[in-house]
Amino acid sequence: MECLEMAYTKVSWNEVNTPLNTTNLNKMETQYDEAISHAEAVRARDDSGLCAEVVSSFPSHAAGRLIYHSGNGKGYYSTGSAWVEAFVSTDSGVS
Repeated sequence: MECLEMAYTKVSWNEVNTPLNTTNLNKMETQYDEAISHAEAVRARDDSGLCAEVVSSFPSHAAGRLIYHSGNGKGYYSTGSAWVEAFVSTDSGVS
């Protein structure tokens, strides 16, 4: 199973040092377009797996965020305010 990742170049926006200009605004627009294209390509494929972020403690909530908790071997998704168990580890004996 292959998890597809999108190349991403972070811009460290800073009110003091980052100029509000055409180049920086175009970069935001280009990265948005790349993210949409990537999501559409992944959705169209039927041979790519669902990927979850692996964590050892619960991170902050973001609705739809999917994590695998390495401490307890369970998967969760966030409703935006609560973590809901979504799946269990393959070595847990549950299928």
